[in-house]
Amino acid sequence: MGSDKENAWESSLEVGKEFETLIIEDIRNKRYPLAHENNSSDYSVLKLYDVIIPEINREIELKNDIESKNSGNICIEVGCNGNKSGLLVTKAKYWIHGDGNYHYLMLTNNIKKLIKELYLDKYPDHESYVVKKVTKYPVKQKDNNVKYMDFYLIRKDVFAAYSLEFKDAGMLTYEKLI
Repeated sequence: MGSDKENAWESSLEVGKEFETLIIEDIRNKRYPLAHENNSSDYSVLKLYDVIIPEINREIELKNDIESKNSGNICIEVGCNGNKSGLLVTKAKYWIHGDGNYHYLMLTNNIKKLIKELYLDKYPDHESYVVKKVTKYPVKQKDNNVKYMDFYLIRKDVFAAYSLEFKDAGMLTYEKLI
């Protein structure tokens, strides 16, 4: 991997935490003042969702994908080092995905439905894919260890079409969170 990609991946955790804080504050200010981060000390609970909204008893998964500004795709993680992760382990009903310019509010099940309906497993390398699966992609960590990630790349226009809300960053209303 080149140094630019390594630097981008190294800072992804920090950028993700900033995104998380931004979205939680936005939800609190606009609709649900008791919304808060999942800060469980139990990793088996921590990995299930990122945000809790007590007022409606709902959880949200948050993902910030700044690389999608350049790629035109949304990246949805489904595996890490041979284990299920991301979309395949979250228990959140809702998913908020940011790309630096836009925020997408989705039902988590709509992402699964989108992948099931549109993944071209017969032609995974076809250039006009809508959903493409990538497996065992090496991602160098800060400690120089490498994680091998599995994920789907989904065209942003298609991802937006499956969204409950698709708005400029910071403009979600959260009215569909029920």
